[in-house]
Amino acid sequence: STLLVSIAKISSSVEGNFRLNQSTILPLLKQIFKFNEEHKSILRTSGWASSVDESNEIVNTDILLKMLQQNTCGLKQNIALNGLFGLSFLLLKTKASPTLNKFAIDFLNEIIKKRQEFTADILRIIIKMLFCEKNKTPIIQCLSTILQNRHLDINATQVSMRKLIEDLTELDIDTALAMESVIFTVISKSIALRALMLDVMKAALYQKNTEVRKMAV
Repeated sequence: STLLVSIAKISSSVEGNFRLNQSTILPLLKQIFKFNEEHKSILRTSGWASSVDESNEIVNTDILLKMLQQNTCGLKQNIALNGLFGLSFLLLKTKASPTLNKFAIDFLNEIIKKRQEFTADILRIIIKMLFCEKNKTPIIQCLSTILQNRHLDINATQVSMRKLIEDLTELDIDTALAMESVIFTVISKSIALRALMLDVMKAALYQKNTEVRKMAV
């Protein structure tokens, strides 16, 4: 209940629009979840740690986050939605925390399924993270999951996809190749995006950077 109140408080300044909150509470919540996951991992792998730990303070993060996800996605009122958006984006880029990464991916995917008005904003932020964050694996996985969502409104992806395609050669070669595969389905459904992709790749063939030319080929 304390967590839900905290997230609702983070969201309280947002009325009817999506704005990523910069509350100081969010990094604290992220660290609490991360430390809890690390604690569980130690207890699973160390018999000694399990035998001497008498705190019994481990929280079932999976159940807690799933409960928040289900209850919030079902609400048309944005009581805690903006706070959960902020928490999700923080958890998405958390290093060495697959459980927390998975919650973020599932939550954002579920939001797009049930609240499609947030699709464009969610994609915009995730694509920005792709270029800014070092821990790219969960971000790529998140984009892949969202773009395979059968509820996805392709029209809502156009602006974000154009930005991604135009800047694709700015990514490292491994990330760029992964993203080419991820966005293939969306590109195949849009004549405009397909034409843009061809133009960007044709231009990349003449760049000095060997890796960029390989990507284009």
